[in-house]
Amino acid sequence: MQMSSDAGPRLILINIGYGVMFVVGVTTLISAPRRDWIDTAVIAITALQAADFFIRPSLSVLYEQTIPAEAYQQSIYYSLIGLVLGLKSIAGGLILIGATIVEWTGSVRESGERDGLTGLLNRGAYEHKVRSMLPRAQAEGRAVCLVIADIDHFKQVNDIWGHQAGDHAIKAFGELISDTIRGCDLAGRIGGEEFCIAVWDCEEEPASRLAERIRQAFATLEHEHLNAELRLTASFGVARARAGESYERVFRRADSALYQAKSAGRDRVEVFDESGAEPFNRAACVGGEPLSGAEAAGSSPAIVPVRLAEPR
Repeated sequence: MQMSSDAGPRLILINIGYGVMFVVGVTTLISAPRRDWIDTAVIAITALQAADFFIRPSLSVLYEQTIPAEAYQQSIYYSLIGLVLGLKSIAGGLILIGATIVEWTGSVRESGERDGLTGLLNRGAYEHKVRSMLPRAQAEGRAVCLVIADIDHFKQVNDIWGHQAGDHAIKAFGELISDTIRGCDLAGRIGGEEFCIAVWDCEEEPASRLAERIRQAFATLEHEHLNAELRLTASFGVARARAGESYERVFRRADSALYQAKSAGRDRVEVFDESGAEPFNRAACVGGEPLSGAEAAGSSPAIVPVRLAEPR
């Protein structure tokens, strides 16, 4: 049956409407952050769908007008259009299935990188990501600071109130860190009650202010299974990564600043002196309380305290 005189324009308008919907989808996908090749593939297949709705109806109407209606479905063009539509549908389906698989495997991998209690990165995943962050920061000329935090007198919490109370305190501290940092920062639980934050594009002063906000907020939290009047505190050490410095070295300096905070009375933030001296060896300090976390290396004290708050 021959197409009526107004069927062609209506067919084109309807398909253009669908094409516009796909164009909006492509625009949205392009503006979203892309992580890997599958995201680009989804954008490409969506753009192909949009182009198909704009081009194919017009070509079909023009071609059908050049041949008898009964010959149209027997033409090579009609067969080619069917083949293209079939291949496009198969490709779209495979890409969407692939995107689902990639998303699922990514979720599984990410869940394996997370600490089950706090939801922050576990130590291995955190250190891997920071080791990648430091060279990128140097290449882009951006500062990175490490903030190491440790809950004060945590062993007493476990001994007096039990490990369940301790777990609740750790979870609350991790959630507080997660709610305070930015999306570009990294935070991980690197020990029992020890945490580390890599603050992206940030010098010592704003990094220490970030630590101070966390310190003050944690000192006001109420904790399950603890006395209602009891408040826990935390100590913080801050160090800025130097040019070409490895994660291990900047961590040692931040850890030394944390030790200084502990030695100076706890519940405070200390910033490592950037004058160029090596971090002191915490094992060489007499009278200090043993701390969790990596042991600092070096031979002489190199901390200039930056006292941001009086100890409670």
